[in-house]
Amino acid sequence: MGTYLAIIKRDLVISYKDGDHIAMGFGFFLVIISLLPIGIGSDIDILPKVGPVLLWIAFLLTTLFTISRLFKDDHVDGTMDFMIMDSAIFEIIIICKVFAYWISITLPLIIVIPIMSILLNISMDLILPITFIIFISSPAFVFIAAVGSALTLGMERSGILITILILPLYIPLIIVGISATNINVIGINSYSVSVMLISGFSMLSIALAPFLISLILRTNSY
Repeated sequence: MGTYLAIIKRDLVISYKDGDHIAMGFGFFLVIISLLPIGIGSDIDILPKVGPVLLWIAFLLTTLFTISRLFKDDHVDGTMDFMIMDSAIFEIIIICKVFAYWISITLPLIIVIPIMSILLNISMDLILPITFIIFISSPAFVFIAAVGSALTLGMERSGILITILILPLYIPLIIVGISATNINVIGINSYSVSVMLISGFSMLSIALAPFLISLILRTNSY
């Protein structure tokens, strides 16, 4: 257990020492939130209706933009090969690394979503449901993106490749999430069903993705 906690601590220290990576993630998120409403035009009534969609798009693209470095540094300095050879439960190490990424990048984005919702003129009654459903979907977002990061490890322009390879896998998740937070259709029953579906999707991602990532990284190391 101490080894795994040390990995989480190590990745968090590296992330916060390299503040540029976190700042780029935040900046990318804010730019998307700021620019997309400009394309909508001056119709104020449209913004609250499409605001939840903009938040989902910004959250997804920021995840794909920042996930490319998840395994990159360990791959470059040889730490990844050591982890693969020395650990019998490499999948837990992968979960630790993804969890450290979630704390350093994803969690701060979730925290600022209520503020971004206010800027997008989203109804106050919808801010908490939107924030919560993005929160419970975030493990699925991150673990699916981590699969893409493993697939493109060592390749140039990996961020673009991750987007091309992984984006189709997000379509069911985004459809369910957006339908649950749509200002026109939201209701207790539909929202509860969406929460259960997304929770199941996240748990499935946590259960399966580490083994798939482990297989990909082990294959690439030989």
